Amino acid sequence: MIFETDRTIIRRLIKSDVEDLVELYNDEEVFKHEFDDPRSFEDVEYTISYILEEYRIPERSVHKYVVEHKSDQKVIGTISYEFKDPDHLVCEIGGWIRTIYSKKGIGTEVVSGLLDTLFSQNTIRVFCSCSAENLGVIRLAEKLGFEKEGHIKMAIYVKGKYIDEVYFGLMKDDFQKDSS
Repeated sequence: MIFETDRTIIRRLIKSDVEDLVELYNDEEVFKHEFDDPRSFEDVEYTISYILEEYRIPERSVHKYVVEHKSDQKVIGTISYEFKDPDHLVCEIGGWIRTIYSKKGIGTEVVSGLLDTLFSQNTIRVFCSCSAENLGVIRLAEKLGFEKEGHIKMAIYVKGKYIDEVYFGLMKDDFQKDSS
């Protein structure tokens, strides 16, 4: 286990997570701003194998984990972070929560826990980006104290069109954990 929140456990992937991850990666609402195609069982198995190999590299900069719901022991999302420098001072985060678990504060819990973990180490700045149309992620970032740092027009090509992307950043000194 990497860390836990009131309702979730953040842990490494295991091979038996494949079915839950297929459900996540084929949740149209979660990925409406992301992938072009649904992910097959074989695609997800390959992704898990690749990540399991990455776990063997202690100096890796990318860290990918699953979000397991405590009450039903189901994988309901993913969370990842990538250090952008050798001293681990700057870090990009990202992740997804299945639609049936969204709008319940779970994403806020998970990201807040990740921020606690990162800021308790050397990290001094965390940032994230999303489609300018992804209001859920935008609200979550703002709720946790991230500041909008940029809006890039026609930044990424998704589902046959170019979409804008927004960037948010949070400095360690500005991080205030929401106690509610």
